[in-house]
Amino acid sequence: GVKSGPVQPPQEGDCSLVKTESTVKTRKTRAEEPAPVRTGPEEAGRRGGVYSPQDLYCFPATRLGQSCTLKVNIRNNSSDVHELSFVHPRTPFHIKHSTYSLRSQHYLKLPVHFKPNTVGSHAGLLLVQSETSGGLVIQLTGEGLP
Repeated sequence: GVKSGPVQPPQEGDCSLVKTESTVKTRKTRAEEPAPVRTGPEEAGRRGGVYSPQDLYCFPATRLGQSCTLKVNIRNNSSDVHELSFVHPRTPFHIKHSTYSLRSQHYLKLPVHFKPNTVGSHAGLLLVQSETSGGLVIQLTGEGLP
């Protein structure tokens, strides 16, 4: 800090504010900025292969008997075609497809339906299997309303 004159400590019982000034300037250089840390599903995509940029899909609260659909994004960042097979999630989550051939440098938006039959929170897993690129586990959550 910069001192401008003698500084008197506040006296006991004195409730007045003491003004302090800071004239320190901070400046970030490119070398000081932290490098972004990349982990998780995106990391697999850069290496090449089948991945999902998001591994958790939260459905909006849905009334019993109604349904809601979200599209799960699955990408192929490799130069190969991947034959995908989907392990159907437990009720109240549903998918219509069981296999898909995902071409090189393409993506799939797989519709997943949430149709609750009981009130409360629901959770499930969508498993995406590929013989050449391993498997993906995508978490599904939703809430059933009366």
